[in-house]
Amino acid sequence: MSMPAFTWSSAALPEILVAGRYPLDDRDFKYFYRGDVHALHIYDYHAQMRLDALQVDLHPGDLTFSVAGGETRYHLPHPGHHWCIHFRPARLVGTPLAIPVHFNLGTLKSRIVDAVQRIAGLMAAPTVEAALARPAASAAMLELILTLAAHTARSESREKAPRSHAAAERAAALLDENLSDPPSARAVSQAVGLSQNWLSRAFRARYGITMARYVLASRITMAQSLLQNTDMPVRRIAERLGFLDAQHLNKQFRRVAGCSPTSFRLRGSAHRAPET
Repeated sequence: MSMPAFTWSSAALPEILVAGRYPLDDRDFKYFYRGDVHALHIYDYHAQMRLDALQVDLHPGDLTFSVAGGETRYHLPHPGHHWCIHFRPARLVGTPLAIPVHFNLGTLKSRIVDAVQRIAGLMAAPTVEAALARPAASAAMLELILTLAAHTARSESREKAPRSHAAAERAAALLDENLSDPPSARAVSQAVGLSQNWLSRAFRARYGITMARYVLASRITMAQSLLQNTDMPVRRIAERLGFLDAQHLNKQFRRVAGCSPTSFRLRGSAHRAPET
């Protein structure tokens, strides 16, 4: 059976009813849970779960959505705790989103658990603060759902993409993380598990440029942002982004942007709206 999906939309703010960390000790699927609200759970235990006709094995770090109107049952060999958020269905407007009703969060777990803890804290705010805390909790819940939807989209893209395509994206991520001191082509190829020649071809196929050109373009984009949004001297920008000196940045900036860093900064100042 293919994994069903929980559906939401990018413009629908969830109305949260319950958020927190709760115990569970159900055995042998004895009790069912069914209601008119959606439920998100993140598990700290091993168990089995029945979502209508679907049965799944649960592991620590798994997330599930119990969709409103469906039936959920559990079997836990040992009692445990899970994070839980109950929220009402909403009229779906905006971009449609689809998230599997069960998957493991992996490296995303700490980020999502932190978000759930924040939502639970907002929902527990004193009554005098509720008028602000409840909308904040709804906004945080929508951000959480959007994060899960983006994670799902990336996972599906990686599954469909060829191995070389995924390796090129991992290489780009490594370069983005180390723009001021990028790793060598050899180090990147070892990190992504492809030969240098293979990765070079895969990277060009994915991004249309070489890795060296990618690093340069990314550095110049960052330099443009710093020139427009800070008063940082050109020599300091060059130092931060890994250029040899201001002269080196000037040469490469002209090559990519068609003007000097100083001219670019002055042009941006001229186009900036005057303060009132």
